[in-house]
Amino acid sequence: MKTTLATILIGLALCVSAGAQSLNETVEWMHNTLAPIDLLASSRNGYSILAQPMSGHYVDLLSDVSHDGCQMTVIENYDMTGDYFVGGRSEFAYEERDTFNLADIDPTTVKVPDNNPYREELNGKVINLFTVNNRGAIKCQVKTAIDLDREGNPDKDLKSSADRCVGAPYNNEEFRFQTHEYAVRFAKALRHAVTLCGGKASTF
Repeated sequence: MKTTLATILIGLALCVSAGAQSLNETVEWMHNTLAPIDLLASSRNGYSILAQPMSGHYVDLLSDVSHDGCQMTVIENYDMTGDYFVGGRSEFAYEERDTFNLADIDPTTVKVPDNNPYREELNGKVINLFTVNNRGAIKCQVKTAIDLDREGNPDKDLKSSADRCVGAPYNNEEFRFQTHEYAVRFAKALRHAVTLCGGKASTF
């Protein structure tokens, strides 16, 4: 009996260890595959661009994901003109940094819908997800390329800006990608990470 119990405990310990390693490997894949192929933002898997009437283009770049245990950080860069790396410019208009615990995400909602209700160009290229029981568990911080600090210098600090992080903390998130194929792979990896951290389906 003692031998059997010891064997079970060792097996459980190995499972926990393997699960933690699998989480590391999963997030590492997400991070590495979002990395730039070259200097152009448009070469990245997390790149999305939409034509905007009267204002050029709207660019959304999912530039990085990282984790500390089950706490995940997602960094997105936005630009309303689409002239990144053009004319000597080297920054997006603003950066949004969202943080959430993977255990707070409902894994059954991490999907890539075939149809996007807002723009046809986004069909099959967007991941939608919701928190368990729609709790406001996704925190948002923003820094911009145009805001100035008290001394009149560019303000690079992240802030929970009410005009940028409208409605935060959020109960849902949307990630846009360059292709349908990559969006599906990223969603699969994200669901796996959520499950490893104990994410459960909502009550109803």
